[in-house]
Amino acid sequence: MIIKSLSFKDYLKDVNCHFTSGLITGVTGISAMYLLDVINGDLPISSGRMTMASRVINDNFYRRYPAEIAYIREDYPFFTNKVFDEFIFTAKYRNYQNDLLKTKIVNLLTLVGLDDDYLYRDIKTLSTSEKIALSIAVNIIFDPKVIIFGDIIKYLDKNNLKKLVSIINNLKESGKIIIFYSDDVDFIYAHTDVVLIFKDNTSILFGPTDKVYSSDRANNIKGIKIPSLVKITYLAKKKKVKLSYHKDVRDIIKDVYKHV
Repeated sequence: MIIKSLSFKDYLKDVNCHFTSGLITGVTGISAMYLLDVINGDLPISSGRMTMASRVINDNFYRRYPAEIAYIREDYPFFTNKVFDEFIFTAKYRNYQNDLLKTKIVNLLTLVGLDDDYLYRDIKTLSTSEKIALSIAVNIIFDPKVIIFGDIIKYLDKNNLKKLVSIINNLKESGKIIIFYSDDVDFIYAHTDVVLIFKDNTSILFGPTDKVYSSDRANNIKGIKIPSLVKITYLAKKKKVKLSYHKDVRDIIKDVYKHV
């Protein structure tokens, strides 16, 4: 998916980036939320262009290809009362058919940490983390090519966060385009391949996550949040200490013992 010179009113200005299959792209910054809505077709672009596999993404695209893009929001709206009914509704809405649909539903519930006991549960009886898990399962049943995750990690405990990371990595390995929003830059740094950083209403940094966050530019732009592990290494390098950038604190500790 390629985005060129995209603007939306005063909220997005001249955004340029691309999203690649089999990679997790983290997006951060308040204005990035508008970009997610634009990609999902919820907001119209004022100018610019979005394409995917040489197809222009516009109103006609969403009508012709209703199963191409999925958006798992932190406030995902359910349209039915029962878990099973929600899957059936979504499959019909996305024009998705499968002779073994019920089997796939049960498999997806298992994938997200639920089981077939949830199949006929009333959605309003689910906890927040269970609703997020259900929204993930509902949004991947129609096999979208692009999967957008909104700001959901703030609602998850450590165990459910670990499950989410596993699910996202499985989707990555299946060749999906994964777009993940969070204002938790430590999470973005640890779990994404590419990062798109917004400041005010435009994207100012885009590229491989480790290279972007370890760059002098990122560390010298006022108002840009820098991951904790990057700060440690960046400041150490300023003091002429030979530390490498790592995404695991244990690797930094090993470096400290080796060089300090």
